[in-house]
Amino acid sequence: MLKKTYHKNSNLMTSIIEKKEIFKFYSLFIITVFVVYYTPDIFSQLVFLFFIILFLKSKKNYFWFAFIFVLYVEPNGLFSGQLFSEFQKIPIYNFGEKLIINFFDFFFIAVYFKFLLHKKRMKLILSNPLRILLGFMIFSYLYSIVLGMTLSIHFFTIRNWLPFLLFFSFPSLVDSEKDYLKFMYLLFPMILFVLTGQIFEIVFGIKLASLLLGDINLIASLNDIPEYTGLLRVINASYLSFFCFLFSLFLLNLKSRINNKFYIYVILSASIFSIYLSATRGWIIAFIIILFLYFLRVENNIFSTFGKIALITILIFILLQFSPTLKKQTKNVADRLMTMKALIQGDITAQNTLSRLNIRGPKVMRKYWEHPVFGWGVSFESYRNWDGHVGNQSLLMQAGIVGFILFFYYLFSLVRISFQIEKKISKVNKYKNSLHIFSIALFGLFIIHSSSAQMFGLIAKQRTNFIITLFFLFFHFFIRLVINEEKELQIFNKSK
Repeated sequence: MLKKTYHKNSNLMTSIIEKKEIFKFYSLFIITVFVVYYTPDIFSQLVFLFFIILFLKSKKNYFWFAFIFVLYVEPNGLFSGQLFSEFQKIPIYNFGEKLIINFFDFFFIAVYFKFLLHKKRMKLILSNPLRILLGFMIFSYLYSIVLGMTLSIHFFTIRNWLPFLLFFSFPSLVDSEKDYLKFMYLLFPMILFVLTGQIFEIVFGIKLASLLLGDINLIASLNDIPEYTGLLRVINASYLSFFCFLFSLFLLNLKSRINNKFYIYVILSASIFSIYLSATRGWIIAFIIILFLYFLRVENNIFSTFGKIALITILIFILLQFSPTLKKQTKNVADRLMTMKALIQGDITAQNTLSRLNIRGPKVMRKYWEHPVFGWGVSFESYRNWDGHVGNQSLLMQAGIVGFILFFYYLFSLVRISFQIEKKISKVNKYKNSLHIFSIALFGLFIIHSSSAQMFGLIAKQRTNFIITLFFLFFHFFIRLVINEEKELQIFNKSK
């Protein structure tokens, strides 16, 4: 049962999270930066194991999941090392030549252990489509053994699939409305830090994280590549931008319950501008389409909301005019976006800035046609031919047409039930249109998956699997919450 009461929570957003909790969260972040960058490896390893002990003892699971999220997105280049030779890494534990476990592996194991000790177990909405999909993944793993897997690929696949255990554990460990909303608020200040870092990087040509290295690492010049002439690709914590973008739209939809709307508008604008500065076309287009569909389907007072976003954006652009470097960057990003006009007109290379349609995609599809029914799974051949820049082609190559259909059956079921619920619930339901926002965001993820980076598939980084799994868990939770809210409204109305 969800921990929520209709009467008590009618004014929830006025006291959703205390300042001291945000202070603790970012104090932990600062301590983590210090430990990673300025202490010996052995000390860092012990500290991170202590973090896991604190998580196991904590009742605030949302706090630790938000912390893991921040570590994963590597804000401003922090914690980006992944090799033993890089000292800016999250700890890696070596148990011999062939057994290497990182902190995140330990964390997911600890999460499932904590779940097993948890007395109350919660099930997901749409458990059948999800069970079918997860069942296919197990089949695909076994099928891949027949196709050929090395020992390292076995370990790599298992490690990268550990976040999928959250489908079973997370709903029981984070089961209240307040916890989900607190997770959102804990992330918000980080997007302001990320945006500041992007502006710093553009103006000074230095990543903020490099200041901690003791040696200033200048951005590599890209002027010799026609696509990037004069343009800096300050890609920084894009997943964080997406989640803050989604969460701010979600909170703005809860209009009667928020007393700090200006702050939410600032977070929304910062998320949009952060993605814009990254000059990543697929992400920018996804954000534009999400906003368009939000205004079309969700927002009733379009001019008011759009006006506030536009006002903050205009103010940002005015400030940018004081820096010639930032002014040039915003213009170059706009020029890069305009290359999509050539794509619409039939130039599949978008003025020689795109290789997904004429090189990357066809290469992956040639491999797909060798095993079109079940794909290549997570076999050696699948890893060898995987290209994360072409999401749909890679998904087909990995899962075959069967897995491709099963995956989209799950997505379709999720969106279908959301639309059915939205159609039936009353207008006074506090979460009216909330599920539309998640459905629209899912479509945005599909655009990113299709145009920039693979979001869905059998082969993906552990970070991507964690973040995408979190998105679906939030979607599932609010489906359940909207249903419960409607039931409580009906009981309340009958009692009057």
